[in-house]
Amino acid sequence: MHHTSLIRPLVAGVSLIAALAACGGPAPQPDFAKPPPPPVASSPAPADTASAAPLDSAPAPLPEPAPSATAPAAPPPLPGFAPIPAEAKGKYPGTTIAKARMFDLSGACPEPIGADGRLCSAAAQPGVELTKVQIERTILLLTDQRAFGGAAASCFTPDHAMVFYDDKDLPIAWTSLSLSCSSLQARPQLQGIKGHEGIYHVSSAAIGFLRGVCKTHKLAACEPSKK
Repeated sequence: MHHTSLIRPLVAGVSLIAALAACGGPAPQPDFAKPPPPPVASSPAPADTASAAPLDSAPAPLPEPAPSATAPAAPPPLPGFAPIPAEAKGKYPGTTIAKARMFDLSGACPEPIGADGRLCSAAAQPGVELTKVQIERTILLLTDQRAFGGAAASCFTPDHAMVFYDDKDLPIAWTSLSLSCSSLQARPQLQGIKGHEGIYHVSSAAIGFLRGVCKTHKLAACEPSKK
């Protein structure tokens, strides 16, 4: 009895399988027996053309800088002009004088002749041409120790200038006059004359002569202003 109860379920299972086979249906298979699905080909990511530039490619040129405003260029020196030396060689002023002119500076020119040989733009042009006698007496004055007081000038405000030229009309020497302060400055510097920082105090007789030259040519401010 006991063996018969165990065989009956087994026979029943065999009968069920046989019935299914007779109907033409495939025997059921476990899930793990199914073949795996084919792999899906993934498309490559798009290349970043903006950042993937060749390493050896030349960099883009930088934009040209905007032109900056600059000061106008200084005029070139006068053709043939040689800088006036600080000290004269030989007889003052060291070069033969062909002519001289006197200018009104009105206190606006520290030096009448610039490093380029050009006259100070504030000088009243064309000035006045000195006579031969006036040139000779002026040079005698500039080389005579008695024409100078020796003490330091109390002030110096250049109101006039005498400029000496060679035969090519190029400046070779100048003296800047402060008729109101009885003092002067010269280039080349005066020889054997005692001054103070390049300023020379002029005696009353010498300043009287220079004022007389100024008034002869009817320039302005020949006499010190009365306060």
